Amino acid sequence: METQQLLKTLTLYFDGKCEILHGSSGMNNLTRFIRHESGEYVMRVYQNHADVSRILVEQAVLDQLQVLPVPRIVLTKDGQTMAKVGEKLAVVFEFKKGQNLKLERIDQYVAYGKMVGQLSVKLRDVFVGEGEYLPYYELEKSYPMVKATGLVQELLEEVKGLMAQFKALPHQLIHGDINCSNMLMDDLGMPCAILDFEFVTWDLRAMEVAICLSELLQEDDYFNGLKAFCEGYKSVVSLTEAEILMIPWLIRLRRLDVMLHFLERHERGIETEAIESELFLQKQLLSLQKQHQWLVDHGGLLMEYLR
Repeated sequence: METQQLLKTLTLYFDGKCEILHGSSGMNNLTRFIRHESGEYVMRVYQNHADVSRILVEQAVLDQLQVLPVPRIVLTKDGQTMAKVGEKLAVVFEFKKGQNLKLERIDQYVAYGKMVGQLSVKLRDVFVGEGEYLPYYELEKSYPMVKATGLVQELLEEVKGLMAQFKALPHQLIHGDINCSNMLMDDLGMPCAILDFEFVTWDLRAMEVAICLSELLQEDDYFNGLKAFCEGYKSVVSLTEAEILMIPWLIRLRRLDVMLHFLERHERGIETEAIESELFLQKQLLSLQKQHQWLVDHGGLLMEYLR
């Protein structure tokens, strides 16, 4: 995207000169860091969609979560919460100090789990409607045009058979995409902020922790980290036995959703700076295969960690 387009949009927010700095963008949107005499900011340009209602849901949730370390929206000079960059929508946030969370110590895993639990408790009391995204278990409705084959299709068929059990579990708003790239850590390496609420939606309460566990399963030495994360999480949230029993399938749902999400983007010709579609899709399929087999072999142990 042209820098001049971004600078033009920034005149809606700030008087005077803005400096645009490149940093790591996410897998879904364009991110730019903004330096202005009034402070430092982050601009996100949405590349998944240009849906005002989706962004309004995200912003309404953030507004009710300001007691937690979450992003704060910057208004335009005429009081708007978003602006146009060409045909795309953009939002500016206050910059939060920190680096992307890098898990290297057991106390970090515990603190990570605890923060996810604290967010879940706060989101339980937030209501802004059911959001613009369907629950994870409604995969076929979320991606009706994607043609699945092989293991993906096999797992989707099994998901259909579990639908009644999914729908009977506790529901609430969830962040929907918590991972280390959406968490910041302070100078001591401890989690200090939660970012990117783009996918916030009404879903299974236990889906939040399943999303985190799915990411942790991609690490090289994950058993100790998984156990420590679960210790931190369950110090704040007590899952029901029915939720715990479904955790292996909720983790599969997460990997299936990621796979279908990027497959759909590939088919629509949407790419970002962070990924090269073909290679990325291959990695996602491999991740799905590995986690499916791991859950077959060790799912019972993971459930014990959460009890």
